[in-house]
Amino acid sequence: MVDSTRKYLQIEELVICSVCLRKYTDPRMLKCQHTFCLQCLEGLVRSAEEKSLIDVCCPQCRLPAVSTEKILECSPEKWEKHFFPKNITIEKILSNLPEDEEYCDKHADKLYKYFCEGDKHLCCSTCILELHKRCRNVGPVVEFTNNNTQYASVCKTVLADLKKALGSTHTILNQLKNNVLKLEKDKDAIFRQLQQLKESVITHIENNEQAIKEQVNEILKNKYEEISIIEDLDKKFIEYMNRLNNHGKLEPLQKLRTLTIIDRFTKEDVDELQMAQNKMRTVTMEFVLDQYKLGTIKKQLSNTVAHFLVYDRAIY
Repeated sequence: MVDSTRKYLQIEELVICSVCLRKYTDPRMLKCQHTFCLQCLEGLVRSAEEKSLIDVCCPQCRLPAVSTEKILECSPEKWEKHFFPKNITIEKILSNLPEDEEYCDKHADKLYKYFCEGDKHLCCSTCILELHKRCRNVGPVVEFTNNNTQYASVCKTVLADLKKALGSTHTILNQLKNNVLKLEKDKDAIFRQLQQLKESVITHIENNEQAIKEQVNEILKNKYEEISIIEDLDKKFIEYMNRLNNHGKLEPLQKLRTLTIIDRFTKEDVDELQMAQNKMRTVTMEFVLDQYKLGTIKKQLSNTVAHFLVYDRAIY
């Protein structure tokens, strides 16, 4: 197997273009006998033209291959015929190589040509030197697959590993699907509960809106009535005071009338005056009580909001 590997390494060196580092496509030969892809040579001509070079040189040995001026006098279709002849030998080698080739994932310019039986890895020539130089069973892919017994053994091992892995993936997949179904059900329940919460909040506010408005308006109405009563008493007391203060300037008849007013005031309005004074003393206390009532209403509203917020959190 070591001899076969060495043989394939030598073949690989023959079919790789030193410019693009890939397998030849349409191999063409220069005067110095070095071979390159036709497309790579056309790129060299364009590069020489851009750099105003006298000659197009071989990228491997640096010898002049053709005059830049001379080759540019011809159309690109004539280059391959007059300046870059086909390398028939390389074409024959390429035609005998397997068609199902892939480039190495680690070394992009190298093809997978070998297989390490121990690690079960495809390898390129660089992989063998860097990663599998201590491995014993490394050989060309073609030679390995032609050995049916060896190939079948490896396939059996790999198949067993795949079945085991497949069982694990099926288990995980089923679990994930079940979790998704559960989440879908939970989602629907949450959405329904959220809608019910929304409707409950709206209904509660609508049911209590009018009662709360009426309660607040009643408190304000009572206060305005109290203000009106106190204002009337205030005017009456001012009138009595003015009459009594001016009794010295009155005529006898007016004085008697004033005494009549005083007598009526002392008899009829003493109780009203006392009630007014008591009312004045209790205004502050009633204001505090009214504020307390309004505070109670506000608290009820806050408790309602808090209740629904707690209910909302319980959903999640």
